[in-house]
Amino acid sequence: MPAQPGETVESEVASISAATAALQPVDRRAVSVWRIEALGDAALALVFGVGATLVLRYFDLPLALAAIPTVLALVFAVVSVVVLPERQWRSWRYTIGEREIELRHGIWWQTWVRIPVVRIQHVDTRRGPLDRRYGLANLVLYTAAGARQIPGLALEVAEQTRDHIATLANVRDDL
Repeated sequence: MPAQPGETVESEVASISAATAALQPVDRRAVSVWRIEALGDAALALVFGVGATLVLRYFDLPLALAAIPTVLALVFAVVSVVVLPERQWRSWRYTIGEREIELRHGIWWQTWVRIPVVRIQHVDTRRGPLDRRYGLANLVLYTAAGARQIPGLALEVAEQTRDHIATLANVRDDL
């Protein structure tokens, strides 16, 4: 946000700091949903790891070498199911302002996105089976540049935020 005439860089930095302090986390229950979703990838990795170990043992490789794919698959499974969902939850932050929406997320590659409210064309909520089970919803923001979402919001929060953003963006519901 560029400084307005008569506004100092310090006041701009102060307003950015205030906005950063207002960043909200997604609902804590999202960690459980992300863990369950990661179980599929972990199971697939374990199947391939065990399969590779069996093939290597068939060719008479020593067990210590043949077991490497299974051990790597186990490490992948533990990291993707136990560690990453928690880190993902800690990295996800958002704030809804009168003029813009800020999204921050990412564990290794951090993404900071600011979406001007006037650019929002459509906003909705999405819920998969696990989201419904845990009372969560994803808020999806559509602009001409594409769609962005805020995952793992409590259903009530997602619905209220959707309606609030639709009002701010002057999105009409009279199709």
